[in-house]
Amino acid sequence: MRCRTLAALLVSMVLFAPALPAESTEPEVYLFWSARCPYSKAARTFLAAAQIKDHRLRVRDFEVDESISNTRLLGRLYEKIGLAEFMMVPLVVVGNHVVIGFIDEETTGAEILSNVAECRKHGCKDAVHSLIEEEVRLDQVTATTPAARFACKV
Repeated sequence: MRCRTLAALLVSMVLFAPALPAESTEPEVYLFWSARCPYSKAARTFLAAAQIKDHRLRVRDFEVDESISNTRLLGRLYEKIGLAEFMMVPLVVVGNHVVIGFIDEETTGAEILSNVAECRKHGCKDAVHSLIEEEVRLDQVTATTPAARFACKV
């Protein structure tokens, strides 16, 4: 019950910074998901269907099971919103709106599309873009460092 209340509170909150007019009023929808999570599967299915209905809808997909970079990005996003220990998926970010979890098309799906409509109408600051740019820089650093390492199996 406590987790549910917290999730409901977070779902309804607008996080990060206040909305600012964007250069483009077409927001990116960021989806962080896990193949092992049935709620992630439902969110992905919903967003894929929404993209078929609305060709302007742009969804950026971040699978966190197999990608260290995506997992790191998700962790940094949770740190940014003040919930570093939370790390739950699915997580959807539209502009500066964060939706954690997915129930169904009529509830969570409608909320996501409402966030998209609001960002299209008023513009929203993209809360994830700068984190992605930082992640790319980290990957470039990692790629240029020596690859020789020793490790022990635990």
